[in-house]
Amino acid sequence: MRQQVIDFINDDLLADQDDVTIGGDDELLVDGYLDSLGVMRLVSFIDSELGMSVPPQHITIENFRSVDVLVAYLQARQGQGAATQ
Repeated sequence: MRQQVIDFINDDLLADQDDVTIGGDDELLVDGYLDSLGVMRLVSFIDSELGMSVPPQHITIENFRSVDVLVAYLQARQGQGAATQ
């Protein structure tokens, strides 16, 4: 899951920035790698490719701070059986 998210961000969301490659602990929002449209595209990717929904109230800076934080959030939701709620 972690690598899928990193690949999506690098290959799709940052495709026009050849000199930029993010890793698991890079600050996605604070450092400007993702804007609001990028976050929404990432949420759509999570839904369609990973089969997990992210409720609107969970789309926060805290949950989307970095790939590692996002994956931990998704795994916690998955562990709670809330992946499709």
